[in-house]
Amino acid sequence: MKTNIKKTSTSTIISVNGRLSFETQDDIRNEILNTVDQLKTDSIPKNLIFNLENLQFVGSSGISKFAETLKEANIRYNQMAKIANVGSEFEKIFRAYDLHEDIQFIEKSTKELEH
Repeated sequence: MKTNIKKTSTSTIISVNGRLSFETQDDIRNEILNTVDQLKTDSIPKNLIFNLENLQFVGSSGISKFAETLKEANIRYNQMAKIANVGSEFEKIFRAYDLHEDIQFIEKSTKELEH
């Protein structure tokens, strides 16, 4: 489980890769929230995009904790974050956690996000 962070002129993209489970959730949560806290100090606010193209979930507890992490990141950043490349089955789960009210789902390839 790891994250890659890429900054473009308009966005900060946090790509989450690997298998997310209850056991790996705390590490990824801390990494995401620390990144968001650092972004708040940037002089020019950027779009915050979570690229979930290479994320695999293992168990519902990992999904629920991850949804809570995304909600908290959105609140801390004080700007609507975006989720890209999420599978339809996971989008349904995120919507069940009311993430659709706080986070925008977008359909863009990884290459499109990085430009």
